[in-house]
Amino acid sequence: MVDTTTGTTVAAMRSIYYHSLAALALSCWDFLMTFGDEVHYIWPMKKRHTFKWLYIFHRYFLLTTQIALQIALPLLPAMSSPTSHDCRVLLLVMTILAEWANFALEFILAFRGRSRFHSP
Repeated sequence: MVDTTTGTTVAAMRSIYYHSLAALALSCWDFLMTFGDEVHYIWPMKKRHTFKWLYIFHRYFLLTTQIALQIALPLLPAMSSPTSHDCRVLLLVMTILAEWANFALEFILAFRGRSRFHSP
């Protein structure tokens, strides 16, 4: 017989995995649809341009992290029993990544707005 706590935990982890997989599929679709624009607009920028590096971080680092998460999530139930410390560390890492992504996106949007409405 399965303990209800264990069953709930497994169901929650399965839900997180499938939602993460759906987000990864959308991210890959977005990557494929906008790659031409990226090559045209982002790649020719100078290497020292802040916007270029924020864009690359937001696009590639976060996509790589999302893929790594898809690989790591199925391994968590394989652990004999994740401790509360393991869960806190995972939550902290995911929170930091979300904050970095939010900062990069807000900076990109602010830069875009400044470029669009700034009068010389």
